[in-house]
Amino acid sequence: MWTSLLKTISFVPLLLLFLPPTLAAVPAWSPPLSTRGRYVVDANGQRFKLKSGNWHGASGTWLGDGDQNNDSNSHWGENSHNLPLGLQYVYIESILDGFESLGINSIRLPFSNQMIHDTTAVLDYWVQANPQFRGMTPLQVYDACIKALTARGFAVILNNHTNKSRWCCGVNDDNERWNESQTAEQWGNDWVMMANRYKDNPRVVGADLYNEVRRDVLVDPNWGWGNDVD
Repeated sequence: MWTSLLKTISFVPLLLLFLPPTLAAVPAWSPPLSTRGRYVVDANGQRFKLKSGNWHGASGTWLGDGDQNNDSNSHWGENSHNLPLGLQYVYIESILDGFESLGINSIRLPFSNQMIHDTTAVLDYWVQANPQFRGMTPLQVYDACIKALTARGFAVILNNHTNKSRWCCGVNDDNERWNESQTAEQWGNDWVMMANRYKDNPRVVGADLYNEVRRDVLVDPNWGWGNDVD
């Protein structure tokens, strides 16, 4: 169980796979965050140093070929079903216990633009270990994960990882840029929707606007040219 859980966390030494989980509460901090000179500080002026994990899945793990419900067609056989990874196997509070045991204080939570518009209810077995999520849409499950994370004291950074719900990042995967498989206007509207959705949760502290902007087969993104890939 712990090996599968730790696959969801970025930048963690492999040594941690062999350490028993030791629960340690997320260090207390008071939102909102702001900057003071070179430092990020909380509402009490105390320095807040990001120690972050990446809980991927809601941006998609499908590799782009074959049946999306066949695990073998997902990255490393980990099928997230466009939800934060692991909810079919592990109760969410146990996942958060795992995060706490690593000593992190913040979670980057990827999403795809396709996922946030999906109004189809998740299948029961996709959330088998979390039956409270049955009947929800993927975005509602994402909401519930944010609620659980921030209730524990974690800071959450929203990450627009992909346009389409599939594994990133390659050339010609329809996810190279914010406007690769959707309009720039749609991308902007989606961010306005997400900002409004979580604006009343002061522990949602950041927005990672788009992941790994890169070239496709024909077009290089640029800086300052004034065109539609600027």
